[in-house]
Amino acid sequence: MKKEVIISIDTCGCPATVGLQTPGGLYKRETTETKDLSTHLTGMIAGVCMDAGIKVQEITKVLTITGTGSFTGIRIGIAAAKGLSVGLNAPITGINVFEVWKETYADKNWLAVLKCGAEEYYVAKHINGELTICQEPLSKETVQNNWATNEYDLYLGDMVEECTGQTSLENWITVDQVMRSGDVISANDAKPFYIKGHYAKKKNVN
Repeated sequence: MKKEVIISIDTCGCPATVGLQTPGGLYKRETTETKDLSTHLTGMIAGVCMDAGIKVQEITKVLTITGTGSFTGIRIGIAAAKGLSVGLNAPITGINVFEVWKETYADKNWLAVLKCGAEEYYVAKHINGELTICQEPLSKETVQNNWATNEYDLYLGDMVEECTGQTSLENWITVDQVMRSGDVISANDAKPFYIKGHYAKKKNVN
C-alpha cells in the first residue's frame, strides 16, 4: 500500500509556511520574505522534501490555506498547490483558517478576529458547534457591539485583544492543526477565501 505523504501550503500571512507530513514525522519550513514569494515557495517545497528524505513525486495529497489573509499571498499559495496537484495527480483540499480552528476547538465556543486592513477586521465565531463567518470586513465598533457580546471559552486571532480586550490563545494556525483538519474537511476545488466583496465585483469601464 502506498504511504500517505501530505504537503500543506500557507501563504496567507507572515511567515509563509510549508508543512510535510510523512509516516516518519512532520516537517516544516517557513519564510518571512514576501518579495518574490513564489520563488521562495518553490525552494521551501523542495527543502521540506529534502528534510524528510523523500522526493516531491512521493507527495500524495495537497492542502492549501485559502484565507483569510494577503490577497497576493493567497493567490501564490493556491497556484503552487494546484500546480503540485496537477503535476502529481494528487487530490487537493482548500481550507480557510476559521475551518481549521473549528476542527481544532470543536468542543469550545470561541471568537476569532484577524487583521484585514486599516481599521478593518475579519471575524468569525463558533457557538455550540456552529461556525459563523462574517462575509465582509468589519469595523472595531461593529465587532465590539455585535460580535463580542457573548461569553466565549476561547479568543483567537491577532486582533482579538485590540477589539475585545481579551487575550488571544493563538494568533494564527499551526501546521499540525492544518494537517489534522485536512483529514476531515473536503473540498472539490481550492478557491480563494477573500471575504472582501469588492475583489470580485466587476468594475465599470467608461
